[in-house]
Amino acid sequence: MTVPEPRTCTATGLRLVPVDQAVGSHVAKARYAQPSSPWRTPDVHRQEWGRFDTLGRTYYLAETAECAYAEVLSQYKRRAGDDDPLAPIAAVLDLTVDQLLEAIAEEWGEDDYRGVGAIPASWRASRRMYQVMIEGGGWLVDVAHPASISALESAHNGAV
Repeated sequence: MTVPEPRTCTATGLRLVPVDQAVGSHVAKARYAQPSSPWRTPDVHRQEWGRFDTLGRTYYLAETAECAYAEVLSQYKRRAGDDDPLAPIAAVLDLTVDQLLEAIAEEWGEDDYRGVGAIPASWRASRRMYQVMIEGGGWLVDVAHPASISALESAHNGAV
């Protein structure tokens, strides 16, 4: 049997990579049966989607556990510079972002405040790492390929 070559989907513009068998990692809330992925339609606001979601269903599968965690945690990272989500709050209080973080740490106390970048225990407790095996062939989207990035950016007005 000949393995197909990677190709770009003519309907979506996404770069597709053939797989015969693969094992990957997926982080998800434990309360959902796996595999689980929400159905995305044009009437659901883009903010409710994952950053690589497309119309239909998107199931995230990473080569490593570290990559799976990085993807699911990406929505929580603070951006550098003017896009920092804490900047408007600090401005209202007439503080710098650093001063705001110091004030939060002081108010919460050392025992409760874990610092910037810490993930609450409730978040960690509600999720599981799943090992997923793909059998019998299929296609995966190469999200790092320029064709996929371009297709996702244009589908979401540049907001990937």
